[in-house]
Amino acid sequence: MNEVINAAATHRVRRALNAAAETSAQAEEPVANRFNDLLVDMMHFADEQCLDFDAELERARMHHGAEKVGD
Repeated sequence: MNEVINAAATHRVRRALNAAAETSAQAEEPVANRFNDLLVDMMHFADEQCLDFDAELERARMHHGAEKVGD
C-alpha cells in the first residue's frame, strides 16, 4: 500500500517541478536545482500565509518517517 502512496507522492512532485520549470528558465536545470527552487517558492508561500515553514517541514519529516517504516 505504501508503494502506491509513495508513487503518487513522487508523481505529484514531478508535476510540481515540471510546472515550475515551465514558468521559468529552469527546464534544463538539474532536478536538484529545480527541487531547491521549489522549496524556496514554498518558503515564500509559507511567509505569505503566515505558516511556520520549519515547523511544517518537521511535521512532514515525521510523516515521511512513519511512511518509510511501512516500506
